[in-house]
Amino acid sequence: MTAAHAQQRASTGAALLSTDDRRTALTRIEARRAELLAELDQLAAIEAGHWDALRCACREPKPEGHALCPSCDARR
Repeated sequence: MTAAHAQQRASTGAALLSTDDRRTALTRIEARRAELLAELDQLAAIEAGHWDALRCACREPKPEGHALCPSCDARR
């Protein structure tokens, strides 16, 4: 074992958490994970809304600044 390994092993031993500390840390991590997943869901909904705004009711892309795609506009 090298000196670096011995030093890492010694520092790891000093940094061990108690069972309660680990449980508390895990609870915090799980809560933060739930927050981030909720934020991702919100961002996905916003992105879907933006994509929908770029499409006509027939799901074809509409030109910038137009309410309808060319084919729907021609049928009007």
